[in-house]
Amino acid sequence: MPRKVFIMLIDGGDPQYFALADVPNLRRLGASGFWVNGSCVIPSVTNVNNASVMTATFPREHGITGNFWYDPASGDGTYMESADYLTRQTLFERAKRLGMRTALFTSKIKLKKLLERGADIAIAGEDPPANLVAKVGPKCEIYSIDINWWVLEAARLVMREQNPDIVYVSTTDYIMHKYPPEHEIAQRHLHELDRILGCIVDENPDCEIYVTADHGMSAKHHAINLTAKLAKTGINAVFVPVIKDKYVVHHDNLGGVGYLYLKDPAALGDAMGALKEISGVEHIYRREEAVEQFGLMPGRIGDLFVLGTPEVVFGDIDGEDQHIDIRSHGSHHEAAIPIIGSVVRAPAHEYRYNLDIVRHLQLA
Repeated sequence: MPRKVFIMLIDGGDPQYFALADVPNLRRLGASGFWVNGSCVIPSVTNVNNASVMTATFPREHGITGNFWYDPASGDGTYMESADYLTRQTLFERAKRLGMRTALFTSKIKLKKLLERGADIAIAGEDPPANLVAKVGPKCEIYSIDINWWVLEAARLVMREQNPDIVYVSTTDYIMHKYPPEHEIAQRHLHELDRILGCIVDENPDCEIYVTADHGMSAKHHAINLTAKLAKTGINAVFVPVIKDKYVVHHDNLGGVGYLYLKDPAALGDAMGALKEISGVEHIYRREEAVEQFGLMPGRIGDLFVLGTPEVVFGDIDGEDQHIDIRSHGSHHEAAIPIIGSVVRAPAHEYRYNLDIVRHLQLA
């Protein structure tokens, strides 16, 4: 019998949400297989981690270093939401070589564009095909509780009707950005995802089921404009928040980490000195240090990699500092994620990162 694999990334799936939610089917998977708390890849943002899981590699190899990329040579930036930016083979491409049929289901259309290379079926809930709308239900708003449920139901239907060998589902984190783990809406969101997942498990008894997250989520109360802070000391720089994407309702493009590009490379030492004096800046890495520490691709990151304290985000705000009340991610404070599987293909301690799910699949 051909091997069947189902992988789901729950966007913003911080372990605290799972600890408080009623998710009996996930707990059933963990009890019969494994459930560990591991780490996502840093920066803890969606594009980086979906690419990492899909290729079973770190950004140094797959090339996705953020949701947005700035080219200092031209002064232009672009959203990294095309498969053209991926520099490694995907799970789908590897499976295709083995004669396996593959299916991708995402809530966000940007992830469909990024991950669809090699997929036989590629569906985005944000822009669903008419035939699935007719069978699963009306199109849902991207900023809604329903869209993730729709996407998972669409995956369930296609698995039943077309029986693909490899299925990859990636949700959106609007609910996690909006509600903390103890909120009734956050718990209802996960409970319904768990119910649909339970149906998939029961309807596909021979399928390997894996569930993880792309990053966690934290409450943030202090926004800092690093370029404004540096300009006050005479240092001219461009700051790129790694979280930056088109879904600004989620996070206002404010995240806990970012890249600084200096107009004058000779100002590196002065910039690091100035950054160390800013309350809310926790860690600063030179490019080569960031490459070594986090496995980033050197040609696609800034001169400096800056991470904030737990309550801090960086980005484009009026003035130097601003009190805010949002939930966001990006830094190592949002690195903790669950890794759950129905089949144990390696000792539990070897599932350290979300990408280890695909690494241990051992597809040739």
